[in-house]
Amino acid sequence: MISATYTRQRGLCGLFIAAMFGLAVPASFAQSRFFIPDFHVGKGVDTQLLINNRDGHDGTVDVWAFSKAGELLGQAQVRVKPQATRAFTLSELFGSGSIEQTGWVAAFSTTDGSELSYRILGSDSEADTREAELMPSRRAEMDVTSGRMLKLSNPSSEPNRVTVRTLDENRDFVGVKEVAIAPFSQVEVPMPQDHGRVQLDSAMDFLAFLDETHREAPPLPEQRGSINESVMAIVIDSEVPIGAFQMVLKFDPQTVKFSADDIQGGTSEGFDTKPLAVGIDNAAGEIRIASFQLGSKPVGRTDVAHLRIHSLSSGSSRFGIKVEEITDIKGDSILDKLPTITLTRVN
Repeated sequence: MISATYTRQRGLCGLFIAAMFGLAVPASFAQSRFFIPDFHVGKGVDTQLLINNRDGHDGTVDVWAFSKAGELLGQAQVRVKPQATRAFTLSELFGSGSIEQTGWVAAFSTTDGSELSYRILGSDSEADTREAELMPSRRAEMDVTSGRMLKLSNPSSEPNRVTVRTLDENRDFVGVKEVAIAPFSQVEVPMPQDHGRVQLDSAMDFLAFLDETHREAPPLPEQRGSINESVMAIVIDSEVPIGAFQMVLKFDPQTVKFSADDIQGGTSEGFDTKPLAVGIDNAAGEIRIASFQLGSKPVGRTDVAHLRIHSLSSGSSRFGIKVEEITDIKGDSILDKLPTITLTRVN
């Protein structure tokens, strides 16, 4: 616990969704799963998400964004009031840059009355609002027309292979190919110029999406350090000045390990030193982080801590976020003020 005073002020509120990849997801949580097979962010383009909570109680939505190469761009936890909608963009969650990045998004909601839609801002299809996919599949069929691009995403930590069979407009067999997809990655498959149909089949789940118009793939961002090392920032976005926080991060102990030196302070005033309480249990795959400050009034996007990640294998590390408490500078809980918590890669 971070202090006797803070312990007394801790509320009982705190919602939890375990990491969706490699970690168990309790049956009572993550009741709605959504997948967005195509996002764009950066270079004047953004992706807006609209979540609708039709239930009569608060909902929490955990969002993961992966690049085409399978790199975790960031993950966030967004709270939604009962019978309410909330809109947010990927740039608001994870930032934006001069290089456009594309990939896919997964979102888990604690309520089964959730609806999720999205649209690409700053593009030719900005007016088109699309419903998120509810589930991946192992088989799919779809009609194709000239100029379409098939995008296949792998929402798994294991490599996948998808068999792509093409038929002509008379439904006669044209060809077949095997498409390999790395963990959490996305590949593009050009479709025939003529009208026809494509049949997809795999032993594992995948996401399939036909791009309305072909877009040149943006240049890949420069490699940032070793493939097995990264730094992620814990950011709390709140309209109320933050006085203290306490949260638990769940992770897969088979893919990453931590030491006390790997948990550092953030960049925002008041939280720019090492968190006051850090508890690491590598066997259980759990980190408890807590801290408070008294002399500052951080508001907006507040960078409260950094995690140095040394992955034991290639691929992105993922976390489950359990927010136990966030308070204002007086020690009163602000969880009902809908703060957003993000884990954003900073190198």
